[in-house]
Amino acid sequence: MVELFEVSSDEIKRIIPGTYEKVVKVTDAESGLVGFISVHNSAIGHAEGGLGISLGGLRMWPYSDEAAASGKSPETLALEDALRLSAGMTYKSAAADDGLGGGKAVIIADPAQYPAGSPQRVKLMHAMGQAIEMFAQRYPQSTYVTAEDVGTNVEDMKIIEQVTSHVSGTGHDAFNGNPSPFTAQGILAAMKEALGVKTMLHKRVAIGGLGNVGGRLAQLLIDEGAQLIVADKDAEKAEALKRRFPAHVLTVPASEIHKQPVDVYAPCAMGKCLDDETIPKIQAKYIIGAANNQLAEPRHGEMLYNLGKIYIPDFIANAGGVIAVGMEVKHKHEGKSLTLQEIGEVVERKIRTNTRRTIELSQGNNIPLSEAGMALANERLAAARQNKNWGEREEGRGANGKGWAHGS
Repeated sequence: MVELFEVSSDEIKRIIPGTYEKVVKVTDAESGLVGFISVHNSAIGHAEGGLGISLGGLRMWPYSDEAAASGKSPETLALEDALRLSAGMTYKSAAADDGLGGGKAVIIADPAQYPAGSPQRVKLMHAMGQAIEMFAQRYPQSTYVTAEDVGTNVEDMKIIEQVTSHVSGTGHDAFNGNPSPFTAQGILAAMKEALGVKTMLHKRVAIGGLGNVGGRLAQLLIDEGAQLIVADKDAEKAEALKRRFPAHVLTVPASEIHKQPVDVYAPCAMGKCLDDETIPKIQAKYIIGAANNQLAEPRHGEMLYNLGKIYIPDFIANAGGVIAVGMEVKHKHEGKSLTLQEIGEVVERKIRTNTRRTIELSQGNNIPLSEAGMALANERLAAARQNKNWGEREEGRGANGKGWAHGS
Protein backbone atom coordinates (compact mmCIF):
# COMPACT_ATOMS: atom_id res chain seq x y z
CA MET A 1 0.00 0.00 0.00
CA VAL A 2 1.30 3.45 -0.93
CA GLU A 3 1.82 5.65 2.13
CA LEU A 4 2.91 9.25 2.69
CA PHE A 5 4.74 10.46 5.80
CA GLU A 6 5.36 14.16 6.41
CA VAL A 7 8.96 15.18 6.96
CA SER A 8 9.17 17.59 9.89
CA SER A 9 10.67 21.06 9.58
CA ASP A 10 13.22 20.08 12.23
CA GLU A 11 14.38 17.16 10.07
CA ILE A 12 14.58 19.41 7.02
CA LYS A 13 16.62 22.05 8.83
CA ARG A 14 18.97 19.36 10.12
CA ILE A 15 19.87 18.67 6.49
CA ILE A 16 19.44 22.06 4.77
CA PRO A 17 18.71 25.47 6.37
CA GLY A 18 15.52 26.67 4.75
CA THR A 19 11.75 26.78 4.75
CA TYR A 20 9.80 24.32 2.63
CA GLU A 21 6.06 24.22 2.03
CA LYS A 22 5.54 20.47 2.14
CA VAL A 23 7.89 17.49 2.10
CA VAL A 24 6.83 13.85 2.39
CA LYS A 25 8.47 10.46 2.34
CA VAL A 26 6.67 7.96 0.10
CA THR A 27 6.76 4.17 0.45
CA ASP A 28 5.11 1.12 -1.07
CA ALA A 29 6.05 -2.36 0.13
CA GLU A 30 4.71 -4.20 -2.93
CA SER A 31 6.78 -2.28 -5.52
CA GLY A 32 9.70 -1.51 -3.21
CA LEU A 33 9.16 2.22 -3.62
CA VAL A 34 11.03 4.50 -1.22
CA GLY A 35 11.35 8.16 -2.09
CA PHE A 36 10.43 11.77 -1.42
CA ILE A 37 8.23 14.54 -2.80
CA SER A 38 9.29 18.09 -1.97
CA VAL A 39 7.44 21.31 -2.78
CA HIS A 40 9.65 24.23 -1.87
CA ASN A 41 7.59 27.30 -2.81
CA SER A 42 4.42 27.59 -4.89
CA ALA A 43 4.11 31.41 -4.86
CA ILE A 44 4.69 31.80 -8.61
CA GLY A 45 2.14 29.07 -9.29
CA HIS A 46 -0.53 30.89 -7.30
CA ALA A 47 0.18 34.39 -8.61
CA GLU A 48 -1.91 35.99 -11.35
CA GLY A 49 -1.39 34.01 -14.53
CA GLY A 50 0.06 31.07 -12.61
CA LEU A 51 -1.10 27.50 -13.13
CA GLY A 52 -1.67 26.73 -9.42
CA ILE A 53 0.92 23.94 -9.39
CA SER A 54 4.57 23.27 -8.63
CA LEU A 55 6.61 21.45 -11.26
CA GLY A 56 9.81 19.44 -11.08
CA GLY A 57 11.32 16.26 -12.42
CA LEU A 58 11.30 12.77 -10.93
CA ARG A 59 14.86 11.58 -10.26
CA MET A 60 15.63 7.85 -9.91
CA TRP A 61 19.02 7.22 -8.33
CA PRO A 62 20.48 4.62 -5.91
CA TYR A 63 22.76 6.98 -3.92
CA SER A 64 24.92 3.97 -2.99
CA ASP A 65 28.24 5.40 -4.18
CA GLU A 66 27.55 8.73 -2.51
CA ALA A 67 26.57 6.95 0.72
CA ALA A 68 29.82 4.98 0.75
CA ALA A 69 31.84 8.16 0.19
CA SER A 70 29.99 10.37 2.67
CA GLY A 71 28.97 8.02 5.44
CA LYS A 72 25.37 9.24 5.09
CA SER A 73 22.51 6.86 4.38
CA PRO A 74 21.01 6.71 0.86
CA GLU A 75 17.74 7.93 2.38
CA THR A 76 19.37 11.03 3.86
CA LEU A 77 21.12 11.77 0.58
CA ALA A 78 17.89 11.33 -1.38
CA LEU A 79 16.05 13.72 0.92
CA GLU A 80 18.87 16.22 0.61
CA ASP A 81 18.68 15.92 -3.18
CA ALA A 82 14.91 16.42 -3.19
CA LEU A 83 15.24 19.52 -1.01
CA ARG A 84 18.05 21.08 -3.02
CA LEU A 85 16.44 20.31 -6.35
CA SER A 86 12.97 21.55 -5.40
CA ALA A 87 14.47 24.84 -4.19
CA GLY A 88 16.37 25.05 -7.45
CA MET A 89 13.11 24.59 -9.34
CA THR A 90 11.59 27.51 -7.43
CA TYR A 91 14.37 29.81 -8.60
CA LYS A 92 14.50 28.34 -12.10
CA SER A 93 10.75 28.80 -12.60
CA ALA A 94 10.83 32.26 -11.06
CA ALA A 95 13.63 33.35 -13.37
CA ALA A 96 11.90 31.75 -16.34
CA ASP A 97 8.61 33.43 -15.35
CA ASP A 98 6.70 30.30 -16.36
CA GLY A 99 3.82 30.47 -13.87
CA LEU A 100 4.95 27.42 -11.90
CA GLY A 101 6.09 26.80 -8.35
CA GLY A 102 9.11 24.68 -7.48
CA GLY A 103 8.95 20.99 -6.63
CA LYS A 104 10.89 17.75 -7.10
CA ALA A 105 10.57 14.03 -6.44
CA VAL A 106 13.17 11.33 -5.90
CA ILE A 107 13.00 7.53 -6.01
CA ILE A 108 15.81 5.64 -4.29
CA ALA A 109 16.55 2.94 -6.85
CA ASP A 110 19.07 1.94 -9.49
CA PRO A 111 17.49 2.44 -12.94
CA ALA A 112 19.61 -0.46 -14.25
CA GLN A 113 17.76 -2.83 -11.93
CA TYR A 114 14.41 -1.69 -13.36
CA PRO A 115 14.77 -2.16 -17.15
CA ALA A 116 12.50 -0.15 -19.39
CA GLY A 117 9.19 -1.90 -19.93
CA SER A 118 9.76 -4.46 -17.18
CA PRO A 119 6.86 -5.32 -14.83
CA GLN A 120 9.00 -4.17 -11.88
CA ARG A 121 9.49 -0.71 -13.39
CA VAL A 122 5.81 -0.38 -14.27
CA LYS A 123 4.88 -1.25 -10.67
CA LEU A 124 7.36 1.28 -9.32
CA MET A 125 6.07 4.07 -11.55
CA HIS A 126 2.44 3.21 -10.82
CA ALA A 127 3.18 3.42 -7.10
CA MET A 128 4.93 6.78 -7.52
CA GLY A 129 2.00 8.03 -9.58
CA GLN A 130 -0.38 7.00 -6.80
CA ALA A 131 1.80 8.84 -4.29
CA ILE A 132 1.72 12.00 -6.44
CA GLU A 133 -2.08 11.76 -6.69
CA MET A 134 -2.41 11.25 -2.92
CA PHE A 135 -0.13 14.24 -2.34
CA ALA A 136 -2.34 16.45 -4.54
CA GLN A 137 -5.50 15.31 -2.74
CA ARG A 138 -4.02 15.81 0.70
CA TYR A 139 -2.18 19.09 0.04
CA PRO A 140 -4.05 20.86 -2.82
CA GLN A 141 -2.35 24.20 -2.13
CA SER A 142 1.01 22.52 -2.84
CA THR A 143 -0.02 20.31 -5.77
CA TYR A 144 3.07 18.78 -7.39
CA VAL A 145 3.29 17.89 -11.08
CA THR A 146 6.11 15.57 -12.07
CA ALA A 147 8.27 15.26 -15.20
CA GLU A 148 11.28 13.25 -16.33
CA ASP A 149 14.72 13.73 -14.78
CA VAL A 150 17.91 11.75 -14.24
CA GLY A 151 17.06 8.04 -14.37
CA THR A 152 13.53 8.49 -15.74
CA ASN A 153 12.12 9.15 -19.21
CA VAL A 154 9.02 10.00 -21.22
CA GLU A 155 7.78 6.40 -21.11
CA ASP A 156 7.89 6.50 -17.30
CA MET A 157 5.77 9.65 -17.37
CA LYS A 158 3.22 7.92 -19.58
CA ILE A 159 2.99 5.06 -17.06
CA ILE A 160 2.51 7.56 -14.22
CA GLU A 161 -0.16 9.31 -16.31
CA GLN A 162 -2.26 6.13 -16.07
CA VAL A 163 -2.89 6.80 -12.37
CA THR A 164 -2.66 10.59 -12.01
CA SER A 165 -3.18 13.68 -14.14
CA HIS A 166 -0.41 15.47 -12.22
CA VAL A 167 2.29 14.65 -14.74
CA SER A 168 3.91 16.51 -17.63
CA GLY A 169 6.47 15.76 -20.29
CA THR A 170 4.21 13.23 -22.01
CA GLY A 171 3.92 15.36 -25.13
CA HIS A 172 1.53 17.77 -26.79
CA ASP A 173 1.16 18.26 -30.54
CA ALA A 174 4.65 18.28 -32.09
CA PHE A 175 6.39 18.28 -28.69
CA ASN A 176 7.09 14.68 -27.66
CA GLY A 177 7.61 15.57 -24.01
CA ASN A 178 11.40 15.25 -23.95
CA PRO A 179 12.82 18.51 -22.51
CA SER A 180 16.50 17.67 -23.12
CA PRO A 181 16.84 19.30 -26.58
CA PHE A 182 15.49 22.58 -25.21
CA THR A 183 17.73 22.43 -22.15
CA ALA A 184 20.70 22.04 -24.49
CA GLN A 185 19.44 24.86 -26.71
CA GLY A 186 19.17 27.10 -23.67
CA ILE A 187 22.72 26.32 -22.55
CA LEU A 188 24.02 27.25 -26.00
CA ALA A 189 21.99 30.49 -25.92
CA ALA A 190 23.44 31.37 -22.50
CA MET A 191 26.97 30.73 -23.78
CA LYS A 192 26.52 33.02 -26.78
CA GLU A 193 24.93 35.77 -24.68
CA ALA A 194 27.63 35.62 -22.00
CA LEU A 195 30.49 35.54 -24.50
CA GLY A 196 28.85 38.19 -26.68
CA VAL A 197 29.15 36.14 -29.87
CA LYS A 198 26.77 35.12 -32.64
CA THR A 199 28.35 31.71 -33.11
CA MET A 200 30.62 29.35 -31.18
CA LEU A 201 32.84 28.85 -34.24
CA HIS A 202 36.43 28.07 -33.12
CA LYS A 203 35.50 28.43 -29.42
CA ARG A 204 36.89 25.73 -27.13
CA VAL A 205 34.42 24.09 -24.76
CA ALA A 206 34.96 21.36 -22.15
CA ILE A 207 31.84 19.29 -21.50
CA GLY A 208 31.66 17.13 -18.41
CA GLY A 209 28.89 14.57 -18.88
CA LEU A 210 27.44 13.34 -22.18
CA GLY A 211 23.97 12.28 -21.09
CA ASN A 212 20.70 13.43 -22.61
CA VAL A 213 21.59 17.12 -22.35
CA GLY A 214 25.39 17.06 -22.49
CA GLY A 215 25.37 14.88 -25.59
CA ARG A 216 22.88 17.15 -27.38
CA LEU A 217 24.86 20.22 -26.37
CA ALA A 218 27.99 18.65 -27.84
CA GLN A 219 26.21 18.09 -31.15
CA LEU A 220 24.94 21.69 -31.24
CA LEU A 221 28.43 23.03 -30.57
CA ILE A 222 29.99 20.79 -33.21
CA ASP A 223 27.39 22.00 -35.70
CA GLU A 224 28.58 25.56 -35.00
CA GLY A 225 32.24 24.66 -35.47
CA ALA A 226 33.38 24.61 -31.84
CA GLN A 227 36.30 22.52 -30.61
CA LEU A 228 35.38 20.20 -27.74
CA ILE A 229 37.13 18.40 -24.93
CA VAL A 230 34.69 15.90 -23.43
CA ALA A 231 34.48 13.42 -20.59
CA ASP A 232 31.90 11.08 -19.15
CA LYS A 233 31.81 8.61 -16.29
CA ASP A 234 31.19 6.07 -19.04
CA ALA A 235 34.41 6.68 -21.00
CA GLU A 236 33.04 4.86 -24.05
CA LYS A 237 30.47 7.64 -24.56
CA ALA A 238 33.28 10.15 -24.91
CA GLU A 239 35.32 7.89 -27.18
CA ALA A 240 32.32 7.23 -29.40
CA LEU A 241 31.81 10.97 -29.88
CA LYS A 242 35.51 11.37 -30.71
CA ARG A 243 35.29 8.61 -33.33
CA ARG A 244 32.31 10.31 -34.96
CA PHE A 245 33.88 13.80 -34.97
CA PRO A 246 37.67 13.38 -34.79
CA ALA A 247 38.30 16.90 -36.11
CA HIS A 248 36.24 18.48 -33.32
CA VAL A 249 36.58 16.26 -30.23
CA LEU A 250 39.30 15.32 -27.77
CA THR A 251 38.68 13.19 -24.68
CA VAL A 252 40.06 13.24 -21.14
CA PRO A 253 39.21 11.31 -17.97
CA ALA A 254 36.16 12.61 -16.12
CA SER A 255 38.35 13.65 -13.18
CA GLU A 256 40.32 16.01 -15.46
CA ILE A 257 37.57 17.77 -17.40
CA HIS A 258 37.42 20.91 -15.23
CA LYS A 259 41.17 21.52 -15.66
CA GLN A 260 41.16 22.01 -19.43
CA PRO A 261 42.46 25.21 -21.13
CA VAL A 262 39.22 26.20 -22.85
CA ASP A 263 36.93 29.20 -23.22
CA VAL A 264 33.93 27.56 -21.53
CA TYR A 265 33.62 24.76 -19.00
CA ALA A 266 30.18 23.14 -19.20
CA PRO A 267 29.36 20.84 -16.24
CA CYS A 268 26.57 18.58 -17.51
CA ALA A 269 26.67 15.63 -15.10
CA MET A 270 25.70 15.49 -11.43
CA GLY A 271 25.81 18.51 -9.13
CA LYS A 272 28.11 19.89 -6.43
CA CYS A 273 31.02 19.84 -8.90
CA LEU A 274 32.23 23.38 -8.10
CA ASP A 275 33.97 23.22 -4.74
CA ASP A 276 37.17 24.06 -2.88
CA GLU A 277 39.11 21.42 -4.76
CA THR A 278 37.89 21.94 -8.33
CA ILE A 279 37.46 25.71 -8.56
CA PRO A 280 41.16 26.69 -8.24
CA LYS A 281 41.99 24.30 -11.10
CA ILE A 282 39.43 25.64 -13.58
CA GLN A 283 41.19 27.40 -16.46
CA ALA A 284 38.07 28.44 -18.39
CA LYS A 285 36.85 31.99 -17.85
CA TYR A 286 33.21 30.99 -18.45
CA ILE A 287 31.33 28.27 -16.56
CA ILE A 288 27.97 27.55 -18.16
CA GLY A 289 26.48 24.08 -17.94
CA ALA A 290 23.40 21.94 -17.54
CA ALA A 291 24.13 20.18 -14.23
CA ASN A 292 21.86 21.11 -11.33
CA ASN A 293 23.23 22.37 -8.01
CA GLN A 294 26.70 22.99 -9.46
CA LEU A 295 27.87 24.96 -6.42
CA ALA A 296 28.76 22.65 -3.53
CA GLU A 297 27.91 25.57 -1.20
CA PRO A 298 26.68 29.12 -1.85
CA ARG A 299 30.08 30.55 -0.87
CA HIS A 300 31.58 28.90 -3.95
CA GLY A 301 29.74 31.42 -6.12
CA GLU A 302 31.68 34.19 -4.40
CA MET A 303 34.88 32.17 -4.79
CA LEU A 304 34.35 32.02 -8.56
CA TYR A 305 33.58 35.74 -8.66
CA ASN A 306 36.76 36.63 -6.79
CA LEU A 307 38.75 34.59 -9.31
CA GLY A 308 37.24 36.56 -12.18
CA LYS A 309 35.16 33.66 -13.51
CA ILE A 310 31.89 34.27 -15.35
CA TYR A 311 29.59 31.66 -13.80
CA ILE A 312 26.05 31.74 -15.16
CA PRO A 313 23.96 30.12 -12.42
CA ASP A 314 22.67 26.73 -13.49
CA PHE A 315 19.04 27.64 -12.79
CA ILE A 316 19.41 30.54 -15.22
CA ALA A 317 21.23 28.67 -17.98
CA ASN A 318 19.53 25.27 -17.84
CA ALA A 319 15.92 26.45 -17.67
CA GLY A 320 15.15 25.57 -21.30
CA GLY A 321 13.67 22.19 -20.39
CA VAL A 322 11.35 23.51 -17.69
CA ILE A 323 10.27 26.32 -20.03
CA ALA A 324 9.34 23.69 -22.64
CA VAL A 325 7.47 21.47 -20.20
CA GLY A 326 5.77 24.50 -18.65
CA MET A 327 4.53 25.51 -22.09
CA GLU A 328 3.23 21.98 -22.61
CA VAL A 329 1.28 22.14 -19.33
CA LYS A 330 -0.10 25.60 -20.08
CA HIS A 331 -1.10 24.87 -23.67
CA LYS A 332 -2.81 21.63 -22.69
CA HIS A 333 -4.70 23.44 -19.93
CA GLU A 334 -5.81 26.19 -22.32
CA GLY A 335 -6.54 23.82 -25.22
CA LYS A 336 -4.03 25.55 -27.47
CA SER A 337 -1.76 24.00 -30.08
CA LEU A 338 2.00 23.99 -29.59
CA THR A 339 4.84 23.95 -32.13
CA LEU A 340 8.53 23.17 -31.67
CA GLN A 341 9.38 26.51 -33.27
CA GLU A 342 7.28 28.33 -30.69
CA ILE A 343 9.02 26.53 -27.81
CA GLY A 344 12.45 27.17 -29.30
CA GLU A 345 11.80 30.88 -29.75
CA VAL A 346 10.58 31.28 -26.17
CA VAL A 347 13.53 29.31 -24.77
CA GLU A 348 16.01 31.38 -26.78
CA ARG A 349 14.47 34.69 -25.75
CA LYS A 350 14.08 33.91 -22.05
CA ILE A 351 17.50 32.34 -21.55
CA ARG A 352 19.27 35.17 -23.36
CA THR A 353 17.30 37.83 -21.47
CA ASN A 354 17.91 36.24 -18.08
CA THR A 355 21.61 35.66 -18.79
CA ARG A 356 22.05 39.28 -19.81
CA ARG A 357 20.05 40.55 -16.82
CA THR A 358 22.08 38.41 -14.40
CA ILE A 359 25.34 39.81 -15.75
CA GLU A 360 23.98 43.37 -15.53
CA LEU A 361 22.86 42.88 -11.92
CA SER A 362 26.25 41.46 -11.01
CA GLN A 363 28.18 44.28 -12.63
CA GLY A 364 25.85 47.03 -11.41
CA ASN A 365 25.90 45.88 -7.79
CA ASN A 366 29.39 44.36 -7.60
CA ILE A 367 28.01 41.03 -6.46
CA PRO A 368 28.76 37.45 -7.56
CA LEU A 369 26.77 36.21 -10.52
CA SER A 370 25.33 33.46 -8.30
CA GLU A 371 23.81 36.13 -6.05
CA ALA A 372 22.67 38.17 -9.04
CA GLY A 373 20.75 35.18 -10.38
CA MET A 374 19.13 34.69 -7.00
CA ALA A 375 18.23 38.37 -6.85
CA LEU A 376 16.52 38.14 -10.24
CA ALA A 377 14.50 35.11 -9.11
CA ASN A 378 13.66 36.62 -5.71
CA GLU A 379 12.36 39.81 -7.35
CA ARG A 380 9.79 37.70 -9.15
CA LEU A 381 8.99 35.62 -6.08
CA ALA A 382 8.38 38.78 -4.05
CA ALA A 383 6.13 40.19 -6.76
CA ALA A 384 4.20 36.91 -6.89
CA ARG A 385 3.56 36.91 -3.15
CA GLN A 386 2.33 40.50 -3.23
CA ASN A 387 0.24 39.82 -6.32
CA LYS A 388 -1.64 36.98 -4.62
CA ASN A 389 -1.65 38.39 -1.08
CA TRP A 390 0.67 35.52 -0.25
CA GLY A 391 0.63 35.00 3.51
CA GLU A 392 3.56 35.95 5.68
CA ARG A 393 5.90 32.99 6.03
CA GLU A 394 9.02 32.48 8.01
CA GLU A 395 11.89 32.72 5.57
CA GLY A 396 15.34 31.49 6.37
CA ARG A 397 17.68 30.60 3.52
CA GLY A 398 14.73 29.43 1.49
CA ALA A 399 12.76 31.39 -1.05
CA ASN A 400 13.54 34.85 0.32
CA GLY A 401 17.18 34.64 1.34
CA LYS A 402 20.39 33.61 -0.32
CA GLY A 403 19.11 30.23 -1.38
CA TRP A 404 21.05 27.13 -0.49
CA ALA A 405 20.19 25.49 -3.80
CA HIS A 406 21.67 27.01 -6.92
CA GLY A 407 20.07 24.81 -9.49
CA SER A 408 17.31 22.39 -10.32
